[in-house]
Amino acid sequence: MSSEDAAALDEINETAIKAVKDVGNTGIWMGGWDPDKGMYLAAYSEAEADGAEAALDDHSRIGSITKTFTATAIL
Repeated sequence: MSSEDAAALDEINETAIKAVKDVGNTGIWMGGWDPDKGMYLAAYSEAEADGAEAALDDHSRIGSITKTFTATAIL
């Protein structure tokens, strides 16, 4: 992806992490894929409260959100 597209995704996720940090969420891991522009992977904030910074090689349990996500992706 272009640096402009990556910067736009970074800005969105930095804003999102500020909005949800007060309710106990600590980090965001995201991946953006576009057949024409390529892919962009990033990790933001902390992997756990008062812990290490989030990294792309972290593993996390998604939980029951996968059913909703899968249904949305299919639609």
